[in-house]
Amino acid sequence: MLASREKDRISTSFEAPLAQGATVWTTTTYGKWSETKFEYCVLALSVLSLGSSLLRRFNRLDLVDGASLARGIFRCSLAAGMVHQRLQEVERCSADLASRQTSLENNYLTLLASSLAESVEQEVLLAIMFSDGSSKENNAGRSQETAIATAISISGLQDATFLSPLTDGTARTELLSALSKDIVQGIK
Repeated sequence: MLASREKDRISTSFEAPLAQGATVWTTTTYGKWSETKFEYCVLALSVLSLGSSLLRRFNRLDLVDGASLARGIFRCSLAAGMVHQRLQEVERCSADLASRQTSLENNYLTLLASSLAESVEQEVLLAIMFSDGSSKENNAGRSQETAIATAISISGLQDATFLSPLTDGTARTELLSALSKDIVQGIK
């Protein structure tokens, strides 16, 4: 779908959506991101959110691996924070330099950030169901719940202020923070 449009488009490249001085990844050269790469990321996050939503809706927690869910929560929230920092940098630059590329990058970063925030929300809601489920009956389920609680604590979701500008408002962010706190406290 996106690949067929690529041949007809003049692609603009952007800096990788990482804040200045970010040292999370293993490389120091981040390369360039094209419009297509942003679109693929948004599309992949939409699929992730849809999959999480379907697992919740059909109550198929037997298909959920707690350790993988913990990794997903951690990585998506970490990426959301980094994209948020990059978005702030681009907005500061766009105040000084009103170019088409800066505006376009700002739009793509905003779309990517909101998709990441939605994915984090869906994964936290799935984690609530997982921690409330029957997994407490065995030690494996308990260790997976501990991994989820650790991922939430390390990623800063209990004070999810970095997600506030990425969602529709502070009410959703406050709810996400409260749910994250409940998960961590319920598992301890």
